[in-house]
Amino acid sequence: MDEQEFNEYLSSISMFIGNMTQKANSIELMLKVIFEKIGVRNLRLLGPKINKFERCKSTLSDNYTGDFDILVDKLKIFNNNWNITKHGMVVGGSQNFTIHKDDAFHIFDQSKVDEINNEFTQIMEGLIEISNGL
Repeated sequence: MDEQEFNEYLSSISMFIGNMTQKANSIELMLKVIFEKIGVRNLRLLGPKINKFERCKSTLSDNYTGDFDILVDKLKIFNNNWNITKHGMVVGGSQNFTIHKDDAFHIFDQSKVDEINNEFTQIMEGLIEISNGL
């Protein structure tokens, strides 16, 4: 990988990381709206928000036509990927986005990026449905 290719790689992975952060912010905003509607105190970090969302299943699941447990699983997987991109170190030399975190290399190839984008869309649709039903 020459210097120009490496700079393009850094630019692309920076956009990916920024997109992950924007997606996380959107999820956090929807969870905040849901918590306000049901009178639950909002938390600061996304992981604890997801855990609180899961504990509110009995209150929220009636407002969702999908499988609430699958939605929670998607939220947890997204949060894990976001934490990798947020706290990991970018590794160059690969065509795929590679991030090192917790003594492991995490590879985000195009199919994984597409999967994350698809899952995010499903998460937001679910959260919006729940919010609108409250």
